[in-house]
Amino acid sequence: MAKSKGKNKVKNDQKTESTAAATSPLTLSELRQNGGLWYKVLVLIYDFQHQKDAVSKRRTDATVDSTYISAPYFTPEEAEVVKTTLVDDSVTIVEAIHTALGSFTDKREASGDYRPCGPHDMVPAFLSCFGIDKAEIADERFVSRVAR
Repeated sequence: MAKSKGKNKVKNDQKTESTAAATSPLTLSELRQNGGLWYKVLVLIYDFQHQKDAVSKRRTDATVDSTYISAPYFTPEEAEVVKTTLVDDSVTIVEAIHTALGSFTDKREASGDYRPCGPHDMVPAFLSCFGIDKAEIADERFVSRVAR
C-alpha cells in the first residue's frame, strides 16, 4: 500500500507542476522553444506578407481577434498562451503590439473597424514584438513548408 501512495503523490505533484506551468506566462525565449506555437506565429506573419495568395488571405480573414492571434492559427488555449507571453519582465505580447501600433488601435476601434491592415500595420509590429528577423520568414525551407 505504501508504494501506491507514493506513486499517487508523484502523480499529484506532477499535476500541480503542470497546472502551475499552464497558468504562468511564458517568456519570449520559451515561446520560441515551443516549436509548434512558434511555427504558427511565423505562419501568421507569412500570411500577412502574402495576402495575394488565396489561402493566406482566407486564413487571415477568418481571424476573430484584433491582434489576429486566434483561430484558424491558434486554438483558444494556444492564443491565450501567445497573448500572455512576456516580451520583457512585465509587458505581454498583446501590450507590446498595442504599443507598437500606437494610437492607431484606439482610432480604429472608435470607428468600429478595429482590425489593422495585416501587411502594412501588423507585420512591422509582429516582427518587432516577437523579435523576428525578416530572413526567418523568408527561409526557403519554411516557405516551402507553408506553401504546401
